[in-house]
Amino acid sequence: MKRVPVLAFGVALVSAAAFAAALSPSHLEGYKAEAREPMVPVASIARASHFLETWSLKWTRQNKCGTCHTNLAHVMAEPFLVERDKAAEKEIRDSLFDFLASYKPGEVPPDQQRANNNILWNRLVIASIFAISDGEAGMPQDPRTLARFDQIWAMQNPDGSFNYPRKALPFLEDDKYYVMTLVSIAANYLPADHLRTEAAANGIRKLNHYLATTPPRDQHGELVLMRAATGAPELMSPAARADLIKRTLALQRADGGWAVASLGDWPRIDGGSNDKAGPSDGYGTGFVLYTLCKTGTPPGNPAVQKGMIWLRTHQRESGRWFTKSLWSDDYHNYVSTIGTAYAVMALRQCAPGR
Repeated sequence: MKRVPVLAFGVALVSAAAFAAALSPSHLEGYKAEAREPMVPVASIARASHFLETWSLKWTRQNKCGTCHTNLAHVMAEPFLVERDKAAEKEIRDSLFDFLASYKPGEVPPDQQRANNNILWNRLVIASIFAISDGEAGMPQDPRTLARFDQIWAMQNPDGSFNYPRKALPFLEDDKYYVMTLVSIAANYLPADHLRTEAAANGIRKLNHYLATTPPRDQHGELVLMRAATGAPELMSPAARADLIKRTLALQRADGGWAVASLGDWPRIDGGSNDKAGPSDGYGTGFVLYTLCKTGTPPGNPAVQKGMIWLRTHQRESGRWFTKSLWSDDYHNYVSTIGTAYAVMALRQCAPGR
């Protein structure tokens, strides 16, 4: 299988093949993120790439669906990975599009659709992540992505929102504002001929009006909205952007990282609580750094540099960056894998000369 050559950008690029050989069988058979997992001396994008690709492919073959904690995190990070396996990526992509094509508008009444297979949820999330991923890679949009967007606009409410079911795990499952913001970000990557269609033009106009007049529920949502505002300036004023950046930088820990729990309030189902003053984690640090650098904060900013040091020194042996679940201690995998995707994206986006 042909792989894309490794790129150099100031992080150790250990061979993915060498890393795969060093993994224990028990690791490859399991998928449990644990805080006690040892760290590696220097972060490796190849190590993270292999981790994301391995589990994305395993999940796709086993379950033939898209989930936020496996193949969708992998797809989101694809343009930033190294030694990519093109055959594996195609298999994952084709499987996800086959999964979406199995649903047709009106085929299943919303009140009878299983929560984890909701038609609209899958279209909104999967189509948006593919559009963002291909756009970041500078690739033409897949016609199958555009076909899903045609269906998305047809399912939009008159006020620009979507009847998105609140289900369980944050963020893609429990925050419809966050998901709608992803659709707005994705729209920035859609081709001009699609954007000129009446359905898309009206859909994007209504969606951005809804986002501009309905505040996010937390700082995490504000940061996603700031990214969307790079393509739709009406979503955030310069003053609001400056205030958000100031508040976000104020949450940086002494060790250089951020903790995702400090960005919002998420109820847990296991009787515990999320510690806003807790330690830095992979999702918080990767997500914040990627968003800051993507929206114009220069890589040379001292806070960015401190955060990059944290990422370079906190990768685990599996290739992931650990993040404690916001929902239950049985679900560290979910946010740790998305956090790993954002960590890789931050290391690439915030690299000098990017």
